[in-house]
Amino acid sequence: MPLGASSRARSFGALAYHATRDSDFPARHSRTPPRMFALAAALAVAPLISAVYAYIGYPVILFAIAKLRPRGIARIEGAPWPSVTITVPVYNAVSTIRATLESVLRLDYPKDAGDLRRID
Repeated sequence: MPLGASSRARSFGALAYHATRDSDFPARHSRTPPRMFALAAALAVAPLISAVYAYIGYPVILFAIAKLRPRGIARIEGAPWPSVTITVPVYNAVSTIRATLESVLRLDYPKDAGDLRRID
């Protein structure tokens, strides 16, 4: 008998012993307990449920809420505009700085409510 076969033969011998002693040996030992099967099924289905919720459920809920809720308050005429600061980062942009600043100054926003900062 080869050297490695002796341990293999012993393990098969133990299997044969149990198989003759208990007629349902393979069926009894290969069954997964119901709780483990339920856990495995839940772990397998959880990513699918979360994906369906993320791509279908959540957008449907947001759409329903948007349809049921009233619109926001309309802008009151004559109310002051909030002040804003526009920051333009500039580094080695001699050729494009003029066009950038001109486009910022063309914005449809009150000039006194805005502040323009240039950062080098």
